[in-house]
Amino acid sequence: MKVILLLPMFFLFCCKSDPNATKDDNAVQTEAQTVRKDLDVIGAHTRLQSDNPPVLIDVRTPTEYAEGHIEGSLMIDYKDDAFKSEIEKLDKDATYLIYCRSGGRSTKASDYMISQGFKDVTNMKGGYLDWSEKY
Repeated sequence: MKVILLLPMFFLFCCKSDPNATKDDNAVQTEAQTVRKDLDVIGAHTRLQSDNPPVLIDVRTPTEYAEGHIEGSLMIDYKDDAFKSEIEKLDKDATYLIYCRSGGRSTKASDYMISQGFKDVTNMKGGYLDWSEKY
């Protein structure tokens, strides 16, 4: 019976977190992880007008791109088999702004790029549909 009562005490002392870890240590770990950023079309437009604009990537199909796209965008079709190999050719340290029709594919493409080590990737929420309504 005493053994059963001592087991919770054992786990309490053996499994507690590192007493030397601080909140700052945890913050450093979080900052080291790249996370996808999201911008609406107004924020995206502002970034594209800046002195140091991001590389703009349209991940829609060639047909969608031909029907209209944001000037200066590079087309890399998310649905194409060559998508991953085309992404691998890009500079992982550059800044990217990704868009699609409404935001679904660009979210997935952005997350993929981050998983491959890209440092600065932003997804344009609302996609080309929202963009074409405003600009």
